[in-house]
Amino acid sequence: MDWEDVRLFLTVVRSQSFTRAAAALGQHQSTVSRRVGELEQNLGGRLFQRSARSFTLTPLAERLIPDAEAVAAAVERFRRSATATDQPAGIVRLATAEELASELLVPALGELWAVAPEIDLVLDARFELVDIGPGGADVALRVVRPQQAHLRFRKVGELRFGVYASPRYLDRLRPGAAWDWLSFDDPEARLPETKWIESHANGRIRLCCRDTRDLARAADDGWGVAILPEALASERDLIQVQQTDLVRPLWLVTHEALADETRVRVVMEWVAATCAAAARR
Repeated sequence: MDWEDVRLFLTVVRSQSFTRAAAALGQHQSTVSRRVGELEQNLGGRLFQRSARSFTLTPLAERLIPDAEAVAAAVERFRRSATATDQPAGIVRLATAEELASELLVPALGELWAVAPEIDLVLDARFELVDIGPGGADVALRVVRPQQAHLRFRKVGELRFGVYASPRYLDRLRPGAAWDWLSFDDPEARLPETKWIESHANGRIRLCCRDTRDLARAADDGWGVAILPEALASERDLIQVQQTDLVRPLWLVTHEALADETRVRVVMEWVAATCAAAARR
């Protein structure tokens, strides 16, 4: 067994899918399945109980995860020592939600490059959570508190929400009429925003989409009311029509093997400072 076997095992565990693991490793799914089978043969036991569309971890896999994480951290420390430099330089992969990237981080890029011009940033902005650590993102800004023991994180801000509408929508709304709601594409109501709407809204859900910026644009265009972060709504011609008690913390996250790396620390301090500046506005 070598490092590539450990990396394969961890990538499959973290991805929770052979298809996603294959994409992360840059290999075909059949190759990943074959390599996992060879690893299981070498270990003398099954790591994954496969079904048609998913798998579950076996007790052997559960037992191996802490040791595999320790190996990954040691490899990353070795790589960091070999490439150590006094000046922050290199590529940093930063994962976050699309609206946080476009509305919060991209406008503040000048502040990062003013102090670290040799940092090259890869901004991975998407709705789904991205794996953090070797082979994944170096840093993440999330609204979901991390649970994994190998991650280091801290709260750097929060998003406060209100219900907003445009003046043109309110002007044409008949007295006593129910609002048209603009909501998230979240049929299982896992998001706090969706749960709030289900508990408080008594009108028609006129639009569902996955991007908060699209909801803000639709509200700005007068198609209904939307629950939005106050910071995002304040930059548009929107009126708050209802207060909420909904607050979502912002968590700044990295892998324990990366936490002391200069390039990572510089980017994390920039993200934290950007969130603090946004809170003061």
